[in-house]
Parts: sequence; C-alpha cells; structure tokens
Amino acid sequence: MNILITGAFGFVGTNLSKAIKTAFNCYLIALDLKEPEKHDYDKFVIWNDLDNITLDSTDSIIHLAGKAHDAISEAPGKRVRIEFVIFVKK
Repeated sequence: MNILITGAFGFVGTNLSKAIKTAFNCYLIALDLKEPEKHDYDKFVIWNDLDNITLDSTDSIIHLAGKAHDAISEAPGKRVRIEFVIFVKK
C-alpha cells in the first residue's frame, strides 16, 4: 500500500509514520515544506513539486498539513483546533 502524508514532519505526522511503519508493510510518501535529516518515510516531496507528482499509484492520502499555532501573534488562552482527513481509494 502506498500512503501519502501531508504535514509529514509535524508532531502528528512524525509519530503516525513510525506507527504505520511498525504495524504495516507499506510505502510512505512525505509531503512537507522541508525534509529533516532523519525520518521514517520512503520518499519525500516538497510542496512546490506537488504539481509534478502523479497520485495514480497512491492508495491513501492522510492530510495533516496546516498551521497549528503562531507563536508570535498567538494571544494568551487562544485555542488551536487541529483536524486531519484520511482519504482512501477504493
């Protein structure tokens, strides 16, 4: 199974990739702004190259990308809502 994860190197994406790799035999594709030195993904795609990749062989997309917080302008007591969506190809 080929899985594309957006927001791959955020807190949730990093931990989710480790859990998926431990539990399943699959090919993980990371989509994020930049690639860290070490990670559990098989392939990395930067957002600027999104138009150049084909999703034909992707079985699932887990969308975790988003702005979780802004440390500069965040007001005290402000709540942050984090959502994610999982798309599964039938």
